[in-house]
Amino acid sequence: TPAAVAGTYDIIVTTCGGNSVNTVNDNYIYAGIPTVTSLGTACGTDAGGTSVVINGTNLLIATGVTVGGAAATITGSTATTVTITTPAAVAGTYDILVTNCAGTSANTVNDNFNYVAVPTITSLGTTCGPNTGGTSVVINGTDLLNPTQVTVGGAVATIMGSTAATVTITTPPRAPGARDVVVTTCG
Repeated sequence: TPAAVAGTYDIIVTTCGGNSVNTVNDNYIYAGIPTVTSLGTACGTDAGGTSVVINGTNLLIATGVTVGGAAATITGSTATTVTITTPAAVAGTYDILVTNCAGTSANTVNDNFNYVAVPTITSLGTTCGPNTGGTSVVINGTDLLNPTQVTVGGAVATIMGSTAATVTITTPPRAPGARDVVVTTCG
């Protein structure tokens, strides 16, 4: 093929009998190498199944997407986005790479996806407080870093800080009674 600007072109064959008829069967696509500029969500559960919108260029004819080398399922694409469902992986940071007939996207910080394990709660530093709320509670467990929400009996608590092993909250007001504490992360 000769060089050309990215796009779809007709291939016409000419013989002494004339030119081939232009049909959809003669379309040839010149593609640019894909680039990833950002991810709609950069984090999800290590069990896989997270829907991720990949933003970039030359993505319409993506032939494959990998997350840390494992194949992702492509669920849709346009020239500037590809939507995938992530495969399962061990918790950690992995590169999302997009491939088309021209090549594979370069590895950059824009394609980093974080797999996070489901958080667990092992104990509460304080198990009782006034129903008016305002009690500081340290939640102990695993995979608690950067919670997106903590609820106490379904009411949203104020997150004061977190580490991988603890989350500190201020309790919301609730009617008297025992309430479940739920920590939500992107995992």
